[in-house]
Amino acid sequence: MHPSGLFVAVSFSSGFKIFAIVNDRLEVLKDIQIPNCKIIKYSHGGHFLTVNEKEHIFIYDSIYY
Repeated sequence: MHPSGLFVAVSFSSGFKIFAIVNDRLEVLKDIQIPNCKIIKYSHGGHFLTVNEKEHIFIYDSIYY
């Protein structure tokens, strides 16, 4: 969950998706295909998103991805 509470990142077996929480539903903002990602974490300020894939770590800007 993003620190603002407006976004959530969810890991799947084929990658991860970023959802926006809008009223009473989730809207997909971004779908990124990285297989075997197990850990997703926003930075404390929410400006970065880190994702791991086996021994690699990817850092995304949470505005532009």
